[in-house]
Amino acid sequence: VVTSRDGSHLSDRLRIFNRLSMIFDLANQESSCFVNTTLNAEGIFGRAELTGLVNNAISLVLIFFFHKETGIWILVFSLLSGKLVELFSGIWFLRKAGLEYSLNWSVKDYNVSGFFKVLFVTSGYVGATQIYTSVVTAAASFLPPGTLSVFNYVKLLCTKASGILITPATTVFFSGFSQKA
Repeated sequence: VVTSRDGSHLSDRLRIFNRLSMIFDLANQESSCFVNTTLNAEGIFGRAELTGLVNNAISLVLIFFFHKETGIWILVFSLLSGKLVELFSGIWFLRKAGLEYSLNWSVKDYNVSGFFKVLFVTSGYVGATQIYTSVVTAAASFLPPGTLSVFNYVKLLCTKASGILITPATTVFFSGFSQKA
């Protein structure tokens, strides 16, 4: 149970805030991913990276200036603020490029049932991957102290190297490839 400065219990309010922030963050991540993918697909390169840079800069500035007043909560506020700015700046770049959103429930010559079949198979793969990751992490926790930290750090380095080397090339290649199709 967490108590505030006046001694009242905050556990219910924190639990509600935690759930709402998780829902908001998930929706915001999906929206930002869609916006960034659309920017790259339209050949507007560099803007998605710029929105991420702005997100990180805003988070760091908020943490630097307000950490004393808000304590640990600044981490939550800076994350949410940065993500919102990332989303809205991405939307601004899309609108500046002339793209506008319109809700359309049907697409000519597109098999929606095929989409859900592939989605079902992909969801199974993603679920299996998450279970595998959890099992490996649990098994690694029985190793000597610090081993799991080293394992996670090496995984992070591999991911960073892959992101630096492969992501830019595949983004440009597949965007150009899809325009030729």
